[in-house]
Amino acid sequence: MQKDATGIEKPTLMRYAKILPEHQDSIYGLFNTRTEAQGYLAAVAKKYRLCNALVGLEKVEPGKSCFGYQVKKCEGACIGLVPLETHNLQLLSALSLYKVQRWPYPGAIAIRDGESMIVVDQWCYLGSAVDHEELFELVNSGSRNFDLDIFKIIKKALRGSHKDQVVQLSAKTLRMTD
Repeated sequence: MQKDATGIEKPTLMRYAKILPEHQDSIYGLFNTRTEAQGYLAAVAKKYRLCNALVGLEKVEPGKSCFGYQVKKCEGACIGLVPLETHNLQLLSALSLYKVQRWPYPGAIAIRDGESMIVVDQWCYLGSAVDHEELFELVNSGSRNFDLDIFKIIKKALRGSHKDQVVQLSAKTLRMTD
């Protein structure tokens, strides 16, 4: 979400590759395609009678109403009948149902899986390690690529059978020994 110069909160569609850890507080829904994301946003706008123009689904000239208002599907935030603050709050409230869970750990973790450990940070798979040195290398590699399928697998594993197999990795845990 980004607030524009006029105070309107607008959802921003973002590709997975652009998702960074600092974006996690403002991610509402993860979709495979732009069309799927826009369809979801349109459904939210319809259900909550939000303005398609204000959520970025329709372009209108300043001062003109959106098509939704003309067919009684929008409350009129586009022409000032509803305060922007109210529209913004309604949008954020509707989207909060689909807010993506923030990474629940202060840093990287390892999930015990037999003789190896699966290393994960910020919902990103970093690799598999069998010893302390490999753990250190993976955590410090700097490579963090978000992937929707991996996110779903990790989330399910952390809630299910692997939740008791998590080892939080800290600087102290990863300090190299000579």
